[in-house]
Amino acid sequence: MARDFAVSLSPEEAVSAIVKEITQADTLLLPWAYQGVLLDDYRVECSSGTLISLIFTKYYVRVGSFVTLVVSINTLLGKTIVHVATGGHKGLLDNFDLGAASSFAAMVERALQGHILGTE
Repeated sequence: MARDFAVSLSPEEAVSAIVKEITQADTLLLPWAYQGVLLDDYRVECSSGTLISLIFTKYYVRVGSFVTLVVSINTLLGKTIVHVATGGHKGLLDNFDLGAASSFAAMVERALQGHILGTE
């Protein structure tokens, strides 16, 4: 599953909002078990703009496994574009994630709510 949309934030503002949303615990009971973990934050600055790539993982009990979320934020075309992709499954033959990937991707949209200008 992949989504692209433009936002009215700078790349740094978008990163800050996304990291805060995903890494905060959504429960007081065993918070470390329910929050996402930022695995990588890779940044490239060049004359044509900025590219930031974030990789998160989160354990979903309903799947019994981790789901991965990749978020790329860039200004290479003159506006801030966010690309979101998710993936994860239990085994080699099991690609059914019970909506966990969609839930994880929705966290990015929730973090940027009010700043999304449209889909790309």
